[in-house]
Amino acid sequence: MHRWLDEFKLALIDEDSARLEGLLDELDLKEFLKNQSEEGNLKEGLSEILPQIEAFLKEASTLLSAKKESQALEIQKIQKALNYIKA
Repeated sequence: MHRWLDEFKLALIDEDSARLEGLLDELDLKEFLKNQSEEGNLKEGLSEILPQIEAFLKEASTLLSAKKESQALEIQKIQKALNYIKA
């Protein structure tokens, strides 16, 4: 889980939306919970990891939304330019 968090942090810093989406697909909280319960430190593991995951997911959601909005605006600009050229 720590490796996943580190990779997610780097993807956020780099604003790599493709990598963020890939990491979100890889996120397996059930496996994490299973491992933590087997190790006997479920409560400590959850209290350490879940707030980080929540913060990163919120930031990723904000970033991805902003990127999608930016791309939509660029597409609208291109469409307007094409219409202007055709006219």
